[in-house]
Parts: sequence; C-alpha cells; structure tokens
Amino acid sequence: MAEKKDEEQLKVVFSFLLMYKHVPFIYYGDEIGMQGRSDPFNRYPYPWGKEDKDMLSFFKKAGIVRKNSLALTRGDTEILCADGGVFAIRRSFCKNSLLAVSFAAGGEYAVKGKYTDLLTNQKFVNKIYSNSPATFILQEE
Repeated sequence: MAEKKDEEQLKVVFSFLLMYKHVPFIYYGDEIGMQGRSDPFNRYPYPWGKEDKDMLSFFKKAGIVRKNSLALTRGDTEILCADGGVFAIRRSFCKNSLLAVSFAAGGEYAVKGKYTDLLTNQKFVNKIYSNSPATFILQEE
C-alpha cells in the first residue's frame, strides 16, 4: 500500500481528475492506494479484506460528490489559476457552480466569500489554504 505522503498526493490527483472536464478513470486498486509494479506484474491481486479503509472511504465520497454535481459532470470549465503549484478552476452548469482548488505542496488562494469543501466539510472565508498537498471542491455559501 502507499505511504501516508503518497496517499495525500494520490487524493490530490484523484480529486483533480474529478473536477476537470472529462470522464475520470482509475485503475483497479488506486482506490485503496495500491502501488504499481514493473512488467509483467503491473498490479498484484486485489487485497480483499486488507484494503486501506481511509483511502477507500475518500474515493467513495469523492465519487458521490462528482455524481451528484451537474457542474462537475456537465459543466463548463474556466481555469482561474495555474501558477506556483496552485491550480484553480470553476465548473458551471446553469445555476450550479463549484470552485476547485488544488495545491501541489500546500499554499493559499484568495477568494471572495464563504465556501465549504464538499469532501471534508471544511469552511473557508476569503481564502483557501493548506499546509500540504490538497484539493478542495468548494460550494459557495
């Protein structure tokens, strides 16, 4: 299974896949932090009963957030920032709009208003921030 730091980076990458405009694809085992290997053993068999429960829970919740959001599944994409390890986009469909912010190694991104992260329920006012790699999928309050 993945190291803790690798798990956080995997969550950032997967969250990015969910927020960007396309159909996200994961290879079996990604949802529990399985490591890839060299040919001919690219993946070991799925470790039934020994899954990383935290990672699996995150993937399930993130998938539900995407499935339930017209902005993420059908919306237009506006890139707001792609600089210095910060990537921010707005996804909009009709009156549905979400802000997604990814940090490659932590950072801060200024916004106007109050937001709630749909993955963690964390609240932000006027800035989105993290001390480590993270992605937030945010609903304005």
